[in-house]
Amino acid sequence: MMCRRSNLGAALLLVAATVAGTPARAADPQDTLTTAWTDRARDLYNEGRDLYAKQEWEKAHAAFRAAAGVKQHWQIAAMLGHCEVRLGRFRDAAEHLAWALRKGGKAPSTQELNAMQIAFDGSRSRVASMIVQVDVAGAEVLVDNAPIGVAPLLDPVFVAPGNHRFEARASGRTPVFTTVDLAAGASQILELSFSEGAAQISKAPPTQRPETPSTDSGVQPRTIALIAGAGLTAISLGVGIGYALKKSSADDDAKSLLASAVQSYGPAPCYQPQAGAVGACEAVRDANDRRNSAGKIETVAFVSAGVFGAATIATWLLWPSKKKSETTSARATGTSAATATIVPTVGGLAVIGSF
Repeated sequence: MMCRRSNLGAALLLVAATVAGTPARAADPQDTLTTAWTDRARDLYNEGRDLYAKQEWEKAHAAFRAAAGVKQHWQIAAMLGHCEVRLGRFRDAAEHLAWALRKGGKAPSTQELNAMQIAFDGSRSRVASMIVQVDVAGAEVLVDNAPIGVAPLLDPVFVAPGNHRFEARASGRTPVFTTVDLAAGASQILELSFSEGAAQISKAPPTQRPETPSTDSGVQPRTIALIAGAGLTAISLGVGIGYALKKSSADDDAKSLLASAVQSYGPAPCYQPQAGAVGACEAVRDANDRRNSAGKIETVAFVSAGVFGAATIATWLLWPSKKKSETTSARATGTSAATATIVPTVGGLAVIGSF
C-alpha cells in the first residue's frame, strides 16, 4: 500500500531517459532496465537524504516519493514516513512506516528499527487505524469512496480522526459498506462480509512491537575487549619476568666463568687468549650472548605489557557500559557518517543508513 499516490509515470520517464542514454551492449534488456531503476532510485534516495539533512522537508519528501515510484524499498518508505512526521502528515507517516516495518524484516539495524518504531508509534497515536477483513479475496476495498487496495490487506488502514466510510466491492456481488466514527489512537477490526451482507466491528488487540535483536544474552564486546587486554597484559608480564630471570642467570654464569678464567690464566684472559683459555673464553661469550638475547626479549615484553595495560585501562574508562551506552544513545544528537542520516523522529533522533 506504499505510496499509492506516487507519480509513477514521471519516475518511469526518468528511468527510460537513463536507459536510453546508455550505450547498447549484449545484455538482457530486462536486467539493464532493472539496474537502471535501482540506480535511479538510489540517486533519488540520496538526494532526499541530503535535502532532509538541510531540513528541506517538502523537497526531501518529493525526492523520496519519486524514488518510491521507481523502486519500493523499506528504507525509502521509512524516510517518507520521517518526512511526513516533520510535515505533520501523520496518516501518511503511519502508513509508510507500517509498510517499512513489515517489509524491512530483519534487514534494519536495531537503531533503524527503533527509529522507525518510535516514529510509527508517535504518528499512530494521532490517527485511527482499522484492520479491514473481507471474506472474498480480491475484493476492492475503498475508504471514503477512494480505492486503497484489494483484499486481503496486509497493513491496517490509517485515517484521520472522524467519520469514514469503508466499503468492499466484488464482481457480481452487492457492495458491503459501513460508516465508522473513529477517535485519535483508536484501533479496530472491521469485517466486511459479502455472504452475510453486513459489517461487524470489534476492538483490535494491542499492537505488538516487532522483535529487535537481543543484546541481553552473551558477553558484551566491551567485556571481551577488557578480558583480552588483561590477558595480553598478563602474558606479556609473564614473558618479561621469565626472560628477566634468564638474563640474570646468564649474567651470573658469565661473571662466574670469567672469574674462573682470570684465576686460571691471569687478567684479561680473553684478550688474545692463550691456547688453553680459548674454551673458557667461548663459554664466557656464550653466556654473554644468552644474557643479551634474554635482555632484548625482556624489554620487548615489558613494553608490550605497558601498551596492553594502558589500552585495557583506556577501554575500561572510555568504552561505556551497555546501560550507559543505551542512555547516551537515547539522548545523543550525534553527527552523521558518510552513509548515514540523522533523522529527527516524534520521540528523538536516529541514524538511518543507505540501501
